[in-house]
Amino acid sequence: MKESEINITDNDAHKMQQRNGEINPSYSTTIAVDTRNDIITSFQVNEKDNDEAALIPAIQGSRENTGRAHDVTTHDSGFYSIRNLEKLHFLNQFALMPDKRFEADMNAGEFARVNFKYDKEKNCYICPMSKTLEYTSSFHDKNGRLRF
Repeated sequence: MKESEINITDNDAHKMQQRNGEINPSYSTTIAVDTRNDIITSFQVNEKDNDEAALIPAIQGSRENTGRAHDVTTHDSGFYSIRNLEKLHFLNQFALMPDKRFEADMNAGEFARVNFKYDKEKNCYICPMSKTLEYTSSFHDKNGRLRF
């Protein structure tokens, strides 16, 4: 039998991992801002900590509150997903949003994926320290993607 946990601080808050790794009662919020006029155009409290799921409702809420579509929207990589790109296209919404791999590469410093160069003739990569990384094997992960 699974034990239940009761949040005696705030029954509506859900558990969410913080940047420091701790798990605390928290709220996940999404705010849309008109940066030209410095005004909040939409605010929502999300049922779960899921930025991907929060993007389209935030844009739609902002459109409803302002009575118009936005020329351009900007988002951090937490909102990135192929599904969101498809929905943005359907909404005819131009958006600037880095994918999660780009942000991970930017945080990886010198050894980011973008700093490795592929040599097609030798079928190998050259690392930022000019060392050759030769092909050894490949496999399909649990999602069916080819990995090396």
